[in-house]
Amino acid sequence: MGFIAGLDLGQSMDYSALVIVERQQPPRDETVLGSTPPLARYAVRHLKRWDLGTPYPQMVREVTDLLTHPPLVADHKLLVDYTGCGRPVVDMLKQARLRPVAVSIHGGDRVSQDGMDYRVPKRDLVGVVAVLLQQHRLQIAQGLPETPMLTHELLNFKVKIDPNTAHYSYSVWS
Repeated sequence: MGFIAGLDLGQSMDYSALVIVERQQPPRDETVLGSTPPLARYAVRHLKRWDLGTPYPQMVREVTDLLTHPPLVADHKLLVDYTGCGRPVVDMLKQARLRPVAVSIHGGDRVSQDGMDYRVPKRDLVGVVAVLLQQHRLQIAQGLPETPMLTHELLNFKVKIDPNTAHYSYSVWS
């Protein structure tokens, strides 16, 4: 898989966004017997944040246009936030023959799968991004128009644990 497209669907008060990353697998050093393959790196190649109130059919058209042209057409995986308003949008993406992977984000502690639909704890998603950033394996192109906003949100992201319930909550610092 060369490209991963992640579509986060907002509603009237929350932005919808698309990120496309290129997975780069460094070559394995075959000269070292028993060596493990080097860890993949990820380069953000496209960022899109739609204005509040943008109709979902318009977003589906734009995502379809991006993913049905080279270099993405033959080598991508589309992951879509299936929580909240995501269900009808996933249906529209399926009608466009994009084969989206639906991801329901929840506050639990287990990943489950039903066909191409997944339920994933938010802490797992946050943890993967944090580790990739800490290891400098996730690079965000500085020339993309939305890079300053994404950088700001990542730098101001916080995890809060409720001492009474031990539940996690995630948000941007105010």
